[in-house]
Amino acid sequence: MAYSRKLEMKIANLEKAFSNLQQSQFFDYEFQVKAEVVTKRFEYSFEALWKTLKLFLSEEKGLECYSPMDCFKSAYQTGMIPEQYEQDFINGQKTE
Repeated sequence: MAYSRKLEMKIANLEKAFSNLQQSQFFDYEFQVKAEVVTKRFEYSFEALWKTLKLFLSEEKGLECYSPMDCFKSAYQTGMIPEQYEQDFINGQKTE
């Protein structure tokens, strides 16, 4: 399946954001500074995730979504998010 250049760039940015978020756990800063850095990286990763998902749904599934929640619901409805994670994405509750 060939993706557009724009979608490939979004996916690359998303991968970089997640990588940076994972590396945050190894920082040697004071707790508060570390928390602020991790929070900012999480925000960036979340933004990259939903915007990449938005573009993917538009280009690959022909669906338009306009907010993070709308995109996650569309991803769930199209089967991109397994049913076992419905509560995590739709209601923001962790299932275990």
